[in-house]
Amino acid sequence: NLLMIKYDKGKFFNITQYPDYNLNYWGVTKCGCTAVKAALIKQKIHDESSTDYYYVHHHINLTYITPEYAETNGLHNFAVIRHPYLRILALYKHFALRDTERCLELDSTINLARVHNLTYFIEHLLKDRNLEECNHHFQPIYRFLCDQNFNIIPKLIYDFDATLHSLTHFLSVHGCTLERANVSNISVELNRNQKKLIEEHYWSDFNLFNYEE
Repeated sequence: NLLMIKYDKGKFFNITQYPDYNLNYWGVTKCGCTAVKAALIKQKIHDESSTDYYYVHHHINLTYITPEYAETNGLHNFAVIRHPYLRILALYKHFALRDTERCLELDSTINLARVHNLTYFIEHLLKDRNLEECNHHFQPIYRFLCDQNFNIIPKLIYDFDATLHSLTHFLSVHGCTLERANVSNISVELNRNQKKLIEEHYWSDFNLFNYEE
């Protein structure tokens, strides 16, 4: 297909290719995406508790590609995901607790004076919302990794928490070292109602990726 668009100049799909390693990485937001990209381009993380890694995501050695090209360029497709509870908590710690102004990126009508309240944060982002049309930071995982028929495209999938050891080993085989980025030492627990809201809105992710409620 001569009309296939190979390169994703707008970084819309968040898929990057690494021909030297025979890999395409399908990045999912709030799933160790910065850390994995940095490892693949051998870019040191300057400050693991930073909230801005522009120098990683816009690195000169990153080539962003379209899903169509990722399926046809002959490289192995892999992705890193995490449990929807942990993903939402990662978003909350990063945006609400540490970089509060950025909550306006998630939704321009959010009340910055209230975002530290976890229930308010989750309800404002998830209730009565079509997640497919929301900011990419909290779009469902399947939107990053599946075709229109809900088939998961990357064959290799790691979980950033449950199979971190395997992911680290996988990258080390290619001479890449996984350093944590966006590290927060704040401990936050979800209550039953908060979990229920996340389950209701991310039920496709729970089903497709076999996550337990």
